Amino acid sequence: MEKKSKVKWSTKRKVIVILSSIIGVISLCILGVVGYGYYVYSKMDTVQINREEVLNEEGKKEESKHIINVALFGVDRGENDGGEDGMKGLSDSNIILTINEDKKEVKVSSIMRDTYVTIPGYGDSIINQAMYEGGPELMLKTINTNFNLDIDKFIGVNLNTLPQLIDKLGGLDLEVDSDEFKFINSYIDNINGKNNTNIAHLKSPGKQHLNGTQATAYCRIRYTEGTDFKRTERQRNVLTLIAKKLSAMSVGELNSFVLEELPIVKTNLSYGEIVSIGKAILNIGTGNIQQNRFPNDGDHWSTGTFGDYKLNIDKQATTEKMHKFIYE
Repeated sequence: MEKKSKVKWSTKRKVIVILSSIIGVISLCILGVVGYGYYVYSKMDTVQINREEVLNEEGKKEESKHIINVALFGVDRGENDGGEDGMKGLSDSNIILTINEDKKEVKVSSIMRDTYVTIPGYGDSIINQAMYEGGPELMLKTINTNFNLDIDKFIGVNLNTLPQLIDKLGGLDLEVDSDEFKFINSYIDNINGKNNTNIAHLKSPGKQHLNGTQATAYCRIRYTEGTDFKRTERQRNVLTLIAKKLSAMSVGELNSFVLEELPIVKTNLSYGEIVSIGKAILNIGTGNIQQNRFPNDGDHWSTGTFGDYKLNIDKQATTEKMHKFIYE
């Protein structure tokens, strides 16, 4: 089992909503003035889904009235992927944000992108394929069906927008070790190609200041020791740094950031739900974020090779541990 870690979470006069381990954090400023709060909400791109369709009858909904779960998706979407909701693509970052109002806890749990599950209507495949086949509605239904959950809320972004978000924050200070350095420049080239940019390579390993493209490349490295498990750790490192930068902003700075960056966010949350979630986080106070990753060590085994790789799981053990982390 991956060791749970805690990250200080500043919420004084602002609400920070985590979007995903790769895409970082977008702040939603619902600061008491209803008209202004609704204006902020209107900047988001809302997506309608059938909430009844995604719910699983065997889930925990009846037992979790004090718990709010929101799925956070980072989608790797190409220029020609299309999709009416703009979310068609592979969901390479899948996080469950849990707010426990009774215990005043905030938890973040990631699901490995190659987890081999049953996608309703499509058979068995890796979990990130569900987003490509049916968008956020099928992705939520897949999570709920396989792990007996009851999540009907989501926030998502296209991963290609992460560089601009990090650049708006002034970049991040990250330690790039020698193994990561072997791969990071090829990822920088890949992102440059997608975004029509010309960001420079890193010249050496070590702790250094990375811009948006370089930090996003760091997030995407998956071929060092630890493979995709290590990559989720890098994503959480970036997530933590983004949260710290946002929590250090003044209300005015945060407002400007929100109004500029919110159009990249897609969600099915209503204005009322965002206000409710915001109040819940504010009531928790400074608190701590607890982290976990599923499947845990010992509950998975790999099969296949590049192009046919899958992370097989002990579904019963994973479901039990996921429920214990989320609901207890």
